[in-house]
Amino acid sequence: MMVATSLTKLYISSRQLAKYKLRSMDLYISEFFEQDEFESSQAYNQEKHTFGMFSAVFNLTVEFCIWYFFVPAWLWNKLDALMAQSNICLAVPYRNDIVQAFLFVLVMTLFNMVLALPFTIYKTFVIEERWGYNKTTAGTFACD
Repeated sequence: MMVATSLTKLYISSRQLAKYKLRSMDLYISEFFEQDEFESSQAYNQEKHTFGMFSAVFNLTVEFCIWYFFVPAWLWNKLDALMAQSNICLAVPYRNDIVQAFLFVLVMTLFNMVLALPFTIYKTFVIEERWGYNKTTAGTFACD
């Protein structure tokens, strides 16, 4: 289901990307925009959308590998072994499961954040900067 949903989104994105490649305005919007403003907007959205599609394919590939290689089960077992070695929460019923679930979510969230970081940096400091939309400094980015 995950693959079907992602492929459907990529198909829709590819159709939208084709619309961003058009450089002629429809008559109903020509009274609101200048031609150069429209072309600039189309080029910006095309670049942003192309990068988004690349990012989506990368994320789908990683997600598929995570599930194909049973990474969640492996991580759950590693956390269980680590908690058993450290004697964490062994005396209190059900607390072990709660702590283990918390650590599992924490590790998976950190993994996803680290994986997404290069894409976010590129989008913010390369694409947005190229088009003059970036007002973020490196310090502000790090704090966020």
